[in-house]
Amino acid sequence: MVLVVAVVAGASLTSAKDHAVHDAVAPVEWREAPDAAAPGSEMRIRLQRDGRAEVVDAPRGDVTRQDRDEARQNRNGRRHLCFAPSGKGVYTGPATWEVVGEWGIRVQFDDSSLILRAGRGGSILRDPDWSSPRMTACGENGKTWRFARVD
Repeated sequence: MVLVVAVVAGASLTSAKDHAVHDAVAPVEWREAPDAAAPGSEMRIRLQRDGRAEVVDAPRGDVTRQDRDEARQNRNGRRHLCFAPSGKGVYTGPATWEVVGEWGIRVQFDDSSLILRAGRGGSILRDPDWSSPRMTACGENGKTWRFARVD
């Protein structure tokens, strides 16, 4: 009986932590940083507190883990989540979003999902900085989309 209570309590703590990150982030709108955007296209992502989102010119694709060779290049050797573009164009319209750990946000629409990673803020503890997130494509020379908060 004690084990069941511990599992339920652990789930509540994780959920509370996700809600804290969720509430600290939304509502917000980010646009692709001008130096990264191709002329005439600028990805935008708007998040609402209720889990709804709106995206403009977001590439289609899916979230996956880096392969082992890519992970060796990371300082900690972990296989981070990355974006695998499908090459099927871009999407504009409604979406949903969820917190993935303290440092990630997954945005989902149609048959695609994106993963945004927070920047590093603070000097010692390195808190997540959601003012300028990024999204990195899988692969050794994967593109990195950088975003700026729209105020």
